[in-house]
Formats: sequence, C-alpha cells, structure tokens
Amino acid sequence: MRVADASSPASSALRSTPEPTVAVYGLGYVGLPTAAILAEAGLTVTGIDLDAELVALVDAGRVRHHHDEAGVPELIARAAASGRLGASTEPVPADVHVIAVGTPIKPDKSPDLDAVEAVARAIGGVLRRGDLVIVESTVPPLTCEGLVADAIFAVSGLRHATDYLLAHCPERVLPGNLLDELVHNDRLVGGTSPEATAAAASLYRRFVRGAVIETDARTAETAKLLENTYRDVNIALANELAALAASVGVDADAAFALANRHPRVNLHRPSIGVGGHCIPVDPWFLVAIDPAEARLLRTAREINDSLPGRVADAVRAHLGDADRVTVLGLSYKPDVDDMRESPSIDVVRHLAADGRLRVDVVEPHCTVLPAGLSDLPNVRLVSMEQAARAEGLVVVLTPHKAFGGLLAQLPSAVDARELLYASRRRSAAADEALAERGVARPVGGPYVPVAAEVPAGRV
Repeated sequence: MRVADASSPASSALRSTPEPTVAVYGLGYVGLPTAAILAEAGLTVTGIDLDAELVALVDAGRVRHHHDEAGVPELIARAAASGRLGASTEPVPADVHVIAVGTPIKPDKSPDLDAVEAVARAIGGVLRRGDLVIVESTVPPLTCEGLVADAIFAVSGLRHATDYLLAHCPERVLPGNLLDELVHNDRLVGGTSPEATAAAASLYRRFVRGAVIETDARTAETAKLLENTYRDVNIALANELAALAASVGVDADAAFALANRHPRVNLHRPSIGVGGHCIPVDPWFLVAIDPAEARLLRTAREINDSLPGRVADAVRAHLGDADRVTVLGLSYKPDVDDMRESPSIDVVRHLAADGRLRVDVVEPHCTVLPAGLSDLPNVRLVSMEQAARAEGLVVVLTPHKAFGGLLAQLPSAVDARELLYASRRRSAAADEALAERGVARPVGGPYVPVAAEVPAGRV
C-alpha cells in the first residue's frame, strides 16, 4: 500500500502490499475496537496511546469498563492472543497510520484539535515515503489538507499526495451497537489525492461489509459534520415544538404521532437535551467556518443546551420546600455506559447548585460518580435497592431498561420530560378557565430568540 517514487512518471500508481502493517493512534471508544477488527482481518496492528496502563491491558488482551460493550472484550482478547494486536506508548513505523483521537470543543465552542496535531507530529517522526495516513477523528473541513499535513511536514519534510498518502474516513458508530456498525455501516473515504482515496478504500474493504464510498477529503470531512448537525437541528425543532404544544395544553407525544402520519414528516422525539461526543459537538465545527452564516445551527445548539437547566428548574418547582430528590440515569442515552456530554449529568449539576438540596443518583452502569459530580458534597450515587426506599420525588432522566423493576415499585416516579412541559400545560389550562368565564386569553408577547433563555456566558 505504497505510492511509487514521487520522482517517477508513475508516481500516482499504487504498489500493493499484501499485508500492510497498521498503527492506530488513540485507543479510545472507537480506536481500540477498530485496531482489533483490523487485526482480526489478518493485519498486524499496533495501538498507540499515552496511557501506559491501558497499553499494558491491551497487550494482555484485556479492556477497561468503557470497552466492555457486547463482543468487544472477546474481540480484543482474540486479537491479542493471535499476536496480531499489540500496543505501545510510542509511535512505530507502519504502512498505515490511523488517527483516532478525540476532538472536543473549547470553552468558547471552537474546535480543539490539539490531540490531532500532536499525533500528526508524532507520525511525522516515523513516516516513510509511500505510507498512508488516515484521519478517523471528526474534524472541520480542510483539517487534513491544512493542520494534519502541515504538522507532518514540519517534522518529516514529506508532502502529502507526492511523498505519502493522506485520507479522511470518519467513524460512524452507535454506542450499544459498536461492532455491528463498525463492520456493516457504509463508510466515506476521501483522500487528498485519488491515489490516497483508492488506498484507504482498499484498507476498509478488508473488513467493512457496507458500501465504501469514495470521495475527496474535504467532502468527507464536511459530510460527517452534516450528518450530526442535521440530527441536532431536528432535535432542537422537536424540543421547541413540544414546548409550544404544551403551551396550548396539547400532549406533544400525541401531536407528534399524528403529524408523523404525514408521509413526508418525521419529527424527532423531544428530549431533555443532546449528549454523546458527536451531536452536541460537531455543529460547532461548522459554525466555526462562518459564524455569521451559521445562525440556524447556533440557535439549535442553544435550544438543546438550554434543556438541562430548564429541566432542573421544573424539578425544583415540583419539589417546593422538599430538600431531597432521587434521579434515575446519568448516561446520555438508555442502556449504555457512555456519559460523554450527557444532559442528565448537566441536570444533576444544575440541581446540586442549590446547596440545600440533596440529590441521590441511580446509574447501574457505573460504580462511582463521573467527573463533574464526584466532587459535589450534596450528590451521592445510590443503588437501586436504596432508591426503592426513596422518600419524595423520583425523576427519570435516562430510562434504562434496568429500571423496569424499580419503577414498578415507585409508581409515583415521573419522567423528566413530563415535568418540563407540565407547567406549560397547567398555564394553558388556567388560560382556558379564564376564557370560559369570558376573560380574554392572554396573547403572547413579541418573538424573542431562544438565545435569550441561555444563561449569561454561554455562547
């Protein structure tokens, strides 16, 4: 999987390497399973990570709890036992280098690409002519041609498309169904040259059963961001429509179900916010391109980011003078242990800001409170057995299936979404009562952008 000598007239021709060696940088939620799948496909793979303890675990064929999704521990154990999967804290020479590190956002909502740049520089130290570099990390458009290529050149002096191949292949996985989606989802592959696209596509076709769709790097970078931004905007629409429905006394779920009977309508389910690493983050990568143009994207983010605070306000209003609440679920979606960007955690943090309120948390997927809650003195993690004896308000934030038996014992437990919209429906009912007595129904004031609801300091 090498390009011919760049000085040759045949510099665009590919040289086929039967079993290329692979280095995967970043042994996180996606990186480690990807490395193991490549090893199971018959390639020799080294996983690179700065975490020495994690590296030792991988070498021993073991995993941490966030890799214990069905099938993943067994896959990694098999790959390590075969001798085709190893790990290191240092970069190694390889035919293919895969960048799979996280790309969060900074406090000002701009992309944080420090890890990608650091890995690119590390690869530059071991890169050889003809190697293939693949960026799986989600990145803004032009990152491969710009930041990654520049970082590699600064160390190696090698240029993409002539000295080595560079491509983007964004991951597309759903927590809870990781291995199936790594293998069966369609994948986009876009190189900074046609040769890079072809070489990267050839690698992924070794294990991907879905379609491997070839494009260019810039288009692949953009398409990944469009996918998650589409979902974020539609979730924001659902959340805003649910609030408006409640304001006129209508059950949003019922109204949505009826609206979705239209053959070209597919409203999403209203939520208490948006979580996970992708959907709350990726839209900001597009906003950063042209903030003045990306007005809808920014507004959608503001709507969804405002939900946890509004949920906490609704819980406090329901509590009245009570000083304790039990909340069920912390992960960002049901039946997974992924706490990244979870709105449920944000709800608990907002509740705990009231120092007089004690918050008991039930989360069957963790044994300790996650970062951001563990240092709060009025928040504690309790078992389902303890929660079954809870006194006072019990609120479901993340409806895990594991809560089925507990909720049967707590018939008064309420769904957070119900609390969020109940006050609006009560207000609508009061308006109806006034109208029945001949009193004019209040008319809403002038439109105020939702950004006005966002706490000061939020972008």
